[in-house]
Formats: sequence, C-alpha cells, structure tokens
Amino acid sequence: MSKIPVIIDTDPGIDDFLAIMLAKSSAKLDIRAITAVCGNQTLEKTSKNALDIANLLDINVAVAKGAQTPLDRELYTAGDVHGENGIGNIYLEASSKEFDNRYAWDLIYDEVKKENGNLEIIAIGPLTNIAIAVLKYPELVNMVKRLTIMGGSASSGNRTEHAEFNIWADPLAADIVFKSGFNMVMVGLDVTRKTLLSEENIEEIKAVKSEHIDIIGSLLDEMFKRYKKLGNPGVVIHDALAVAYVIDESCLELKNCQVSIESRDEIRIGKTIVDLEGKDKNVAVAFEVDFNLFKDLFEKMPLYYN
Repeated sequence: MSKIPVIIDTDPGIDDFLAIMLAKSSAKLDIRAITAVCGNQTLEKTSKNALDIANLLDINVAVAKGAQTPLDRELYTAGDVHGENGIGNIYLEASSKEFDNRYAWDLIYDEVKKENGNLEIIAIGPLTNIAIAVLKYPELVNMVKRLTIMGGSASSGNRTEHAEFNIWADPLAADIVFKSGFNMVMVGLDVTRKTLLSEENIEEIKAVKSEHIDIIGSLLDEMFKRYKKLGNPGVVIHDALAVAYVIDESCLELKNCQVSIESRDEIRIGKTIVDLEGKDKNVAVAFEVDFNLFKDLFEKMPLYYN
C-alpha cells in the first residue's frame, strides 16, 4: 500500500513534538515537509524546535519558517503550558541543517504541486501559514486532497471560555481557511478531551524500551506536571489525535457541519460556531473518538524507535 504524502504545519509545542513522533512512526504516512508557525511560542522558537525535532527523528525533509505574527492581531503564546522554549524546557541537540530558503506557504504550494492532488496537510498550530498560502495561491484549495486541523470546539474553549487556542491565536486566518473550500476535517476539543491519558497510561508508555523513550517520557511527565497544576488527572495530547485520524480514519466519527469563526467580538473571538443543520456545510467535524484505538496507536509509537 502506498503511503499518504503529508505536510505537517506546526508550532512545537509539547503535543506537537509527540504528534510529529507519531507521524514519523507510522508506516502509512510519508512526511514531505514540515512548516513552522508562531503559536505556542515565537516563530524563532517553534521553527528551531521543528528543525531540531526533524534532526532527532531523522526526518530528512525541508523545514521552512512561516508567519512570525498572526494576520491582524498581537501574538499571544502559550509558554504557561509549553514552557519558555516551547517543548517543556527540554533541550535537543541543535540541528546542523539549514532552514529551507522558501517561506512556509511557498514550500507548501511547491510540494502540493508535485503530488497531483494526493497530498494532505495536517495543521496542528494556528492557521496563519495556511491562510497566507490560500491568499497567495487560491488554486491550492483544489489541489490539496484533505486538510486536517487540530483546532476549534463545538462546545467550550480552552484558551477562553469560548475559544480553543489554535483558532483564538489567529481568528482571521481561521476565518479565511474555513471559508476557503478545502476538503477539511476539524479535530477539536470535543474529541481531544476524550483522549485523556492517565498517570498509569503514561507509566506504561515509559516502560517501553525505545531509543527516544527518555524524551517521550520527559515530554509526558512535563505535560502531566503542568496539567496536574490545573487540576487535571491526566494529559491530553491534542495534536496527536489529528495525526492519528490521518493514519486511521476509524478512530473518529465525523459529521458534516457549517462552521464559521467569530473574528470580531472580543469576548467570543476565536469561537468556532458549529451548525449541524446549516445549509453551507464546509467542514467535517469530529464528535466521537475510539479512545482505545487512539491509545493503542500512541502506546505502540515508541516501539518504532527501538
């Protein structure tokens, strides 16, 4: 069976790091490029993390820098969740490789063109790079097989009462992307919150003998420590679920919905307004998850790195 060619657009990010590890470990995915965007930390930090993660995992593809700021608002990062360096203050060996000399959106377009409609994008950060790509290359929308994002919520948010972080971080970009016409899947908080890994689950994963298990364990421990401070009994690796869906679509149940973005009202800014009955259904939204299937995929991931 031929592998699925994918670009990962990301803002590493502890859960981004783990999501990239999951993607690399899958026999079903062929990572063609990694593009970095500001979000969980500044672009300087997220792009360095992306390059160093690719180096650590021996992902020999172009890594490109994208947007330094949201389209029309101030940059707000999530250092409170992901640490000062973005990956839980775990420091990786610096890559000797250089960034690709193209902007993220140009690299995305070039890679998509090569694949004649077969390439998928997994966007696990704010949607700024994707929005710029759409604005510069409107034809891109019909050239991408599918865009799977981690972001949004049909119910409550996590950065504010109403909004999930990736959408809230750049609501104008999200608005552009959601209106663009992509064949699009939204993996939001409605399902990611149902994939909580307990302390026992984490210890089981850490017990696996694997080349990178120390890093995997450290990332999970760091997440658990930060989640515990917030009163949570385990960790949710949001971004990994978007990757898991592309690996195995049966892990999620989707419903076609009309989804719009609140980009003006400051109180509700970044809210994904999900209408199951809307006439203009533009997004397949995930509402249910097979937790055992996801957990099995994630727990087997370290075995790849033996």
